[in-house]
Amino acid sequence: MNSPLSQAELQTWAEQVFERPRTLQELPLILVPPNLLSLPTGHWKTSPAIQSAIQNWLEEAGLDDERLRLERQLIPHAPIYLPDTSEGQKFFRLAKAIADIPLNALILPKNQDQGYWLKTLHYYWQARGVVIAQQLLGVIPDPLGESGVLRERLSDQNLECLRLSSAIDIACLQLLTHGELYIQRWAKKNQVAYPFETPGDLFLELLREDFLVIWQLGPGNQEESLSKAKQRDNLAVRVRLLRQSPWLNKQGNRQDYNPTEQEYLQYLQQAGWSGHWLLALRPHMYEQRIEADWEAYTRALSKGKELTVSLLDWLRGEPFARPMSNSHRGVEGTLDLLGYIRWIWI
Repeated sequence: MNSPLSQAELQTWAEQVFERPRTLQELPLILVPPNLLSLPTGHWKTSPAIQSAIQNWLEEAGLDDERLRLERQLIPHAPIYLPDTSEGQKFFRLAKAIADIPLNALILPKNQDQGYWLKTLHYYWQARGVVIAQQLLGVIPDPLGESGVLRERLSDQNLECLRLSSAIDIACLQLLTHGELYIQRWAKKNQVAYPFETPGDLFLELLREDFLVIWQLGPGNQEESLSKAKQRDNLAVRVRLLRQSPWLNKQGNRQDYNPTEQEYLQYLQQAGWSGHWLLALRPHMYEQRIEADWEAYTRALSKGKELTVSLLDWLRGEPFARPMSNSHRGVEGTLDLLGYIRWIWI
């Protein structure tokens, strides 16, 4: 009697029978032992050790599905193969730390659509983690490039979003690295605990805070989410204020703020580390070690303005679409035969 197909084998078979969409999906991070890497790719990818590692990853993903009440037999996935070396392990840890932010945010979806959306965001953050880790560490070819592992798996829109978000992420990390001493001094002066051992630790904290804000302004908002025009306008104002001089003087205080500046300043003061690091570095924006990184960061923010626009609008925790007429049109999440999450306008 033939043994039952594994999750990975079943997925491979199903995608040969049915057309596979180019959309977000599970990205297992698989460390490949050096002795297997010396073999032809087709040999080690089908080895029992690699197949077992993929299956173990998918079993963990299945537990996430249960928590989010996603009922599907197949979990679409595209393994990311990494050499089991010190650099490969660094890649693994960084990519997974970023990927796990949505699921570690202690968010309890209030309805099934929120569960679908949280898993959709989790998939995006998995891809985001892979892209950031590759840009910082190399290890694998550019996942967004012509021969990259994500190129044929994700839509053009997903790929462009990842390019834009990675530019912002890398520029932010550069600022945190070159401005670490200024940030530490600001924290000490303002009696703010600085629990981060490296700029990378602070970067992860910023990502965690940003994710919670995204969720709270969208599915977690009991009112109606901001219009797309307002979301774009907010980022434009943010970029303008970050570029504006003088906004803060070197002592970090002014008395002649206009209302927009005052509102943004108050937001930064209340925004946790998402605001603290900007308050710490803003007075130094024209210093040699900071100026180029500050310009790269604000330029990346400006180019990535569409990233601030949520694909879904939310009203009292329920998703909807807002056509040009500004009327509401329902949206619901669903799963297709291959296990991909689809969003349907109803």
